[in-house]
Amino acid sequence: MTKRWTLPPDRTSAARSLATSLGVAEPTALLLANRGLTEPEDARRFLQPSLHELEDPCRHEAVTAAAAFLHEAVLARRRIAVFGDFDADGICAAALLMRCLRQAGADVELYIPHRIDEGYGLSCEALEQLAAGGVQVVVTVDCGVTALEPAACARALGLDLVVTDHHEPGEELPAAAHILNPKLPGQEFGYRYLAGVGVAFKLVWALGQQMSVGHRVSDEFRELMMESLSLVALGTVADVVPLLEENRVLAHFGLRALAAPSTPGLRALVAAGRLRGERVTAEDVGFRLAPRLNAAGRMGDARAAVEMLMTDDEQHAAEMVAHLEAQNRLRIATQRAAVRQAHDMLEADPALSEASCIVLASPEWHQGIVGLVASRLAEHYWRPAFVFAVDGEVACGSARGVPGCSMFAIVSRCADLLTRYGGHAGAAGMTLPTRNLPAFTERVNEAARAHMGAAPPPPELPVDGWIALQTLTPALVHEMGLLGPFGAGNPQPLFAASGLRLVGNGRTVGSNGNHLAFMVRQDRTTLRAIAMGRAEWLPELRARKGEPFSLAFQPGLDYYQRTAAVELRVQDFQWDDDPQVERRAE
Repeated sequence: MTKRWTLPPDRTSAARSLATSLGVAEPTALLLANRGLTEPEDARRFLQPSLHELEDPCRHEAVTAAAAFLHEAVLARRRIAVFGDFDADGICAAALLMRCLRQAGADVELYIPHRIDEGYGLSCEALEQLAAGGVQVVVTVDCGVTALEPAACARALGLDLVVTDHHEPGEELPAAAHILNPKLPGQEFGYRYLAGVGVAFKLVWALGQQMSVGHRVSDEFRELMMESLSLVALGTVADVVPLLEENRVLAHFGLRALAAPSTPGLRALVAAGRLRGERVTAEDVGFRLAPRLNAAGRMGDARAAVEMLMTDDEQHAAEMVAHLEAQNRLRIATQRAAVRQAHDMLEADPALSEASCIVLASPEWHQGIVGLVASRLAEHYWRPAFVFAVDGEVACGSARGVPGCSMFAIVSRCADLLTRYGGHAGAAGMTLPTRNLPAFTERVNEAARAHMGAAPPPPELPVDGWIALQTLTPALVHEMGLLGPFGAGNPQPLFAASGLRLVGNGRTVGSNGNHLAFMVRQDRTTLRAIAMGRAEWLPELRARKGEPFSLAFQPGLDYYQRTAAVELRVQDFQWDDDPQVERRAE
């Protein structure tokens, strides 16, 4: 699908001034200005994150009260259950809170629902099981803020419920002893868009204060918190929350800690991702580490991943990582098969792909991969996608959206058709009786049309600016990297260059031959370019060889034989005789 490249308002003057003040190159200063950082002090703070920027949780009554409640439960030897979610964020949050409570001397156990057998979030059945086992206090991580019925069950069972979550709350809150959620009014403790593991980190910090004299965290607990930053970064990046403000600080220091992991589980995970001895980036988390953690919950039991993160035994950690590797290979194969089948279904019935929303369901699909399939379909067809795994009378689904269309808002309009749901603007999960699928399909299409009209706006590719290839030196690319960690809210630098010509014939690379490697020249500068998953461009580039074209790319470094060379990581291309580019007004 053709993308329109969108340039920000011209900030050349601001970038020039900022470059002089900071002593950085103008392209780096332009990146800062494009991110709203035009004041030198703000830009310095962004480039040099500090743990002092994290807001002390004791400034917020809700966090302090929840921590005091847990501290009293620990002292009274009440049995506590940490109830987690089965994605990477929930896994990391559960491991973090479990390690903290164990160090505090708590009588604590872990409960993470099985995705297939139990589904997402709190359930009355799970709470009944915990109560029967002697649990008295249940603390959720990364779930629970919409669990109205389970909260009522907890109260009826005599369980004290503490909810820590970061998902969008509904109009009514569960009847819990304490609820921590930065999206609740008055609870923006540090940053509204903390991940579930970020909320858990705030609770752990406050608990450490409760356990210490004069609310000053002990050296032992401080060491635990510093070790835990790697878990916080892992969960935060994996959950694709904005890497700004406190999330940026947590990710910055946590990724640094991940490069030299302090626990056997993290060491084994980083080694499995082939990152041993290297700097770990947010991209590494997203593509190498998080998929392995998520595979446990997608294809089987997420408790295996938490167990790996909590163990102090190197051999056990290695065994757990080997299990996750096998689960991830199974996930990849299962996902590929489902995506192919989904495309076949849409090609067989064009009306499905032309509707405002794509809604597909199949009894052949694994519940653990429907979100991944929905993501691929939403990107490919550029419209919201809902994908369901059908198991008899129950359909469990996941949704992924496009800009300008909130998945949580759409799903909320179907609440009467659903047995459970949750999510945020970009994604949602839901369960419903299979018989409700036709009504659900009609309702979400109506809601999508109300949000975005007959069709979503055409896809845009935000570009930071034009750049000449001759300015792209290894030193400049390294300097641009100081704006990391990159992710949601702080995207990778993306520049465009025009007047390029193909050098040689290019070639397809990769095990499946679906990537494209080629050389480009602009004036006297020649650089290597790589376009992942874009092998289909090659015939056109060869057929029109000699004609000028433009590339939109992320500048990167290729360390061949330990020597850094600039490479262009291409996101899109267009011919110079038919530019699809516009600059936004201020």
